[in-house]
Amino acid sequence: KGEPRAERAAAFLAARIMEAPGEITLVALGPLTNLALAVRLEPRLAERVRRVVLMGGAATTAGNASPVAEANIYNDPEAAHIVFHAGWPVTMVGLDVTHRVVMDTEYLARLQEARTPAVDFILKVTAHYLRHYRKRLQMDGFYVHDPTAVAYVIRPDLFQTRRVYVDVALGEGRCSGQTMADWRGQWQQEPNVEVCVDVDATGVLALYQELVTSLGR
Repeated sequence: KGEPRAERAAAFLAARIMEAPGEITLVALGPLTNLALAVRLEPRLAERVRRVVLMGGAATTAGNASPVAEANIYNDPEAAHIVFHAGWPVTMVGLDVTHRVVMDTEYLARLQEARTPAVDFILKVTAHYLRHYRKRLQMDGFYVHDPTAVAYVIRPDLFQTRRVYVDVALGEGRCSGQTMADWRGQWQQEPNVEVCVDVDATGVLALYQELVTSLGR
């Protein structure tokens, strides 16, 4: 029901954060281009934003866009590098945990029992996702990426994290977009990212079901 704004997303983000210092948590569910542009436009954002939570990266597992890189980081590694090193609090909800949260057909059948407009919409848009995972990975379900990142903001107690220095591989080589976590401190850099390393997958799925089935009631 809204109308698109004429201004650029990065400028909008910068202005909103500067107007409300310490109040806004940014949840990034795609490549980090707009966040990087925003902090380049206004470097003081690093001191004004409450927190940045991003769905992206893979610190302890294989990538999905390449053998080592997760898709959101892979699609703009330069932006990810800026965001990871901007100096604001960053939490990385990557494939390390999102690959442990799976919506299978049994779970979707339980969702369907709610028969709300929101659930009906979710079932329609996930049908393609199910077919894709069956064909490509022979899975009876699919990984839950973006909702898991949002779940972290709502219920961080469902996650285990480790604070560590993370860098992003740049360039056009095979490792482009890799999120490299220095678990042993060999680079002697101060930790800059809170990395989610474990998750209560059952708890995340229960939270999702609770929230989406209550919409429209």
